[in-house]
Amino acid sequence: MTHVNFRCASSLEECKSAFNLAKKIFKDDHSSTLKSLNWQYFGIDQPENIIIGHLGKNIIGVVRICPLKMKVKGKNLKVAGLSSICIHPKFQGHGFGRALMQKSTSYLDQIGYDLSFLIARRAADNFYTKFGYFGASSYQSINLRCKKNKLFDNTKLVFGEFNLKNSNNYLDFFQQSYENCFGACYRNGDFWDRSIKKMPSMGLLFKEIIFNDKLMGYIVSNAEGIIECGFADNIDPSIIKQTLMRFSNDGEYIRVFIPHDHKITKTLVDEDVEYFSRQCLYGGHMVRWSSLFNPIPICIGKFDKEKEPIFFNIPLLDQV
Repeated sequence: MTHVNFRCASSLEECKSAFNLAKKIFKDDHSSTLKSLNWQYFGIDQPENIIIGHLGKNIIGVVRICPLKMKVKGKNLKVAGLSSICIHPKFQGHGFGRALMQKSTSYLDQIGYDLSFLIARRAADNFYTKFGYFGASSYQSINLRCKKNKLFDNTKLVFGEFNLKNSNNYLDFFQQSYENCFGACYRNGDFWDRSIKKMPSMGLLFKEIIFNDKLMGYIVSNAEGIIECGFADNIDPSIIKQTLMRFSNDGEYIRVFIPHDHKITKTLVDEDVEYFSRQCLYGGHMVRWSSLFNPIPICIGKFDKEKEPIFFNIPLLDQV
């Protein structure tokens, strides 16, 4: 068997070579543009976050590590998102993918990550379970049809465009709305500047929510529905409902791709709401506890009568 050295990249030149390999392999993938953009923020100049398979002067395998932070049950977690996992086609089928993942998980444990996650393609179903990963995402969403409120003054509700000066407000709205949602990442100061640049390639549209001349939240949507929404803590529930109604045809459901623990679900108790989820224990959005970390006594992805059930959902804008 050809000897391949699996290690962290040691130079910016190796980072660039790793990026070129991933770009070549994923060039026909629907998310190739997004992956390229994400490399600019996580990887292209961070050798310590790129695991490579090195053979002579060539790089034949890559794993990109994206450092993130999450909170669950009041505990702050150091989290790694894994992406661009690949082996050069000429070297596939020889066990190098397994060796690459073993090196990657060992490295994550060594430098102190509590949790890592990845999004597996269908072709890789059951592969990542060999390294301690299990399918945890329930792909939660709701179908919503709100009643019209004849007393609501719709003239005061308007939508505005993205404004970089309001980034801190957007961060607050997200934190307040997703604080109980496991999988929502901590977002730093440049998050929205990065995200707005990615949205066109993702088919996403951003709108501010303004009521009575006051910024009250934001919505990110696509052709399928609302994929993220954040609202101020003190917002009146009627504003939330009327905002969501604006995104549906009269009398029809609007699909909202949010976790069921999202703040707004508590305001919809009197509305017509359908809750959806789907689980896959051997693929999809997968997580792994570090071998050195004492897992929180919660149940993710499957029923355990001795542990508290919790759902794992990664917002689209946090996917790496």
